[in-house]
Amino acid sequence: MNSPPPTRRTFLKQAGLVTAASISLTGCTESLPPLGNRVQYGRIDTPPVNTNPTYRQWLPAASTLPSGDINPGYVNYVQPQNLGQQETGIVNKNAHFFQKLYLDSFGLDYESYDSVIGLHRTTKSTYVLQGDITTETVTQTLLDSGYTTAGSYQDYELFDRTDSPRTAAVSPTAIVWAHHEQSTAIVEAVIDAKRGAVPRHHETDDAFASATDAIGAGSWTMIGGLGIDPTRSALIRSMTYMPGDDGIYYIHKQLYPENDVITEQTLRDALEENTRARDSRSVDIQIEGQIATIAMHLPHESLQTDYADATVPIITWGVETDGETLTIQHEAGDSTPAESITVSIQEGSERTEVESQFSDTLDRIQPGDTLTIDAPDTDADRIVGTYSPVDATRSASFVIYELP
Repeated sequence: MNSPPPTRRTFLKQAGLVTAASISLTGCTESLPPLGNRVQYGRIDTPPVNTNPTYRQWLPAASTLPSGDINPGYVNYVQPQNLGQQETGIVNKNAHFFQKLYLDSFGLDYESYDSVIGLHRTTKSTYVLQGDITTETVTQTLLDSGYTTAGSYQDYELFDRTDSPRTAAVSPTAIVWAHHEQSTAIVEAVIDAKRGAVPRHHETDDAFASATDAIGAGSWTMIGGLGIDPTRSALIRSMTYMPGDDGIYYIHKQLYPENDVITEQTLRDALEENTRARDSRSVDIQIEGQIATIAMHLPHESLQTDYADATVPIITWGVETDGETLTIQHEAGDSTPAESITVSIQEGSERTEVESQFSDTLDRIQPGDTLTIDAPDTDADRIVGTYSPVDATRSASFVIYELP
């Protein structure tokens, strides 16, 4: 008897693209097997970064935040209008993978924001979206997608929902949004930090202050996430991406403890098996005090990946349950190929794909579309989605619903 042809989900699982790992970006690791070319070293004149980064103004000190699974030293800062499209015509979609999947839809184009700042890395998210905010559009989108009015705080109108707890604060200049059991408290703390009404993280954490003085802010800056740290002892790791007329630049800065001795040779040894370093026109290593900097200069063409044309979606997911089943609904946001979204149940670090998937009955997932699954009868933690662009080698997972 012939076996049925493998589905795309089966292929992705066999290829290692859908994993039972913690919620993170698949394929974001910097160290991969060498491709044959040696790393070329030389001095690099990198484009200037903003040395007074605005993300520090929004990041409250740990003492002002609810206790729990919040990392107050995590930052994911993106300028959506400056990711390479002006210089190369190609957007750095890596930044999209790290942000868009974790946001709800507010009815505005992602590229319309001046900056989008991800804060507090948890299993869920906190974001500040700055720009010229059309509050009428945002308000209507929220009310049409399951949010209800929740009063006001300072100069912001508040909206929340309880199926998977989220709070949005809306003003003409910014949206502050959190997806967390204590989302309202987090949103208010972030607003208070911007007002200067509570201590900010860099004002109470000397290591974070020193590191961010050196890191600044580029077109895309991540702190507490990506880094090149061969000793695994860095207090703070960072990656900054900057597009330029003559290529693109990645700048990694790591802050090490005072008793650590970091040498250029240690970093060179680590870079010998780093794909991006090997593909760079030049790599520049500099060590000043306890901060090590690795800069890489690559051609514009390096942005032309197999997922460069992927439209990473922003979707508001809603969930209803009667105790026996869970119904997941696309409430608002982008349409996406049904094949690109896989729903799983996560328990600890293990994930199990649910039997029914959107792609069983749909070609595309659009607002109003639903998927009903059996409620887990185990000690499962959450329902997660995995986004895998069709014909691409990158995927990322996001929380849909925290199980009670």
